Amino acid sequence: MSLQMEIELDICMAKLQKLKDEGLLSHEEYEARANELSAKMDDMKTYLQNRKSMRDTYPTGTTAPLLSACFLNTAGVDVGYVKVNAYCVLCKTFRAAMFLDEWRCHSCQGQAFLYPPPKADQDRIRQQQLFDQHKEDASTKTASASAKSNDAKSTTPQLKAKDGPKLLGMKREAEEPLTPAAKLQRISEVDIKPTCARFGFYGDLSAEKVKDAGAAAYKEKKYVEAIALWSHAGKLAPKSSITYLIHSNLSQAYLAFGIPNKALAEAERCISAAPAWDKGYIRKTGALQAVKHVTFAIAACKKGLQLGSQATVTTSTGPITVPNVCRSLLEEKLQELSAVAARVDEMKDAGNASVKEEKWKHAISSYNAAINIDASNHLLFSNRSLCYLKLNDVEAAMKDADMCVELAPKWPKGYLRQAEVMKAKGMRIEACQAEDTAESLMEALKNRG
Repeated sequence: MSLQMEIELDICMAKLQKLKDEGLLSHEEYEARANELSAKMDDMKTYLQNRKSMRDTYPTGTTAPLLSACFLNTAGVDVGYVKVNAYCVLCKTFRAAMFLDEWRCHSCQGQAFLYPPPKADQDRIRQQQLFDQHKEDASTKTASASAKSNDAKSTTPQLKAKDGPKLLGMKREAEEPLTPAAKLQRISEVDIKPTCARFGFYGDLSAEKVKDAGAAAYKEKKYVEAIALWSHAGKLAPKSSITYLIHSNLSQAYLAFGIPNKALAEAERCISAAPAWDKGYIRKTGALQAVKHVTFAIAACKKGLQLGSQATVTTSTGPITVPNVCRSLLEEKLQELSAVAARVDEMKDAGNASVKEEKWKHAISSYNAAINIDASNHLLFSNRSLCYLKLNDVEAAMKDADMCVELAPKWPKGYLRQAEVMKAKGMRIEACQAEDTAESLMEALKNRG
């Protein structure tokens, strides 16, 4: 928690430095607010250290350590609040709690316990809850059977408290999420004709009919069936007037089914089939956002907003014209993504400030936090590569330098970063090749300018 607080402090200090650089704060105001911020952070650390020794008792008799969190709102900088799961004595269950001046349960607005149980105690509480629920369900069934036949004897299962872990294991197994490979396997097992009939489409199955059956399945949130049907429709009509629509629908369905990489591939196919249709860029933006490629998503949004009011789609029977009606959606998405990008920039600035002070580990923590939000920002990987190199972790530095070049293959500095790491690894020839590539790109940029 102390490292997280230091990262937040670095972000706040970077904001103050930015205000000072822009002339909105004098040097004296900057020093005063920076000292105030540091003092409040020290007070918060002391407060949390004192509270860690506290214990409290639940109705179940368990005890557990205090959850720590911090809230800063000083020097004009609003860091925000921290959400955690805490046990609420009123709801008698785990709820999302928000730390402002005190913990509050989001459901009943009452006091939530400050002391969530450790992992072992949480499992024991859930086991007991499952046991009680199972016993109650069994008693209800027995009472119903007794009402039908007064001569019947009670058949309540004799459950024991030790069955709690078994019930918890069964529940966890049932809730185990499917892997993308398992999801694709389910899609491949769908039988097209019976599935179409299930949604009211019989007889000769044309591409149009199968597409409509997929739409019916999607409305019922049957994503496996919808994807299978639309994929089959695409095979029936690979270059027809509905091809771009099928790819758009598939992108939306894959995203809803939790396979964002496939959603992105279908969005690219949709754009390839109808490059001037703005809805394709909506699909691509959503898929990119799902895989945490915020920078690329913003670029897709901007490209979609550059399109005209109509799109011409080339099909096997000739060109057709379709309207572009997604401009407002693209504008909303761009505004949302811009706010996320601003947060990433704040984390990057905090990392850059740590680099200037040669605090390499702190800088890496800031860059890690930013990359967890936007994994398509090549600057983050370039900067983190430098930090790893300063810590003599050349393998991690090489990996980040390669990722930087992969994300921005036309950015000269990425190749220079590669060359720097290659020299540290003794790869002289490869380093010279990377430097030559950087020089070629810089020359091309000069000629273009």
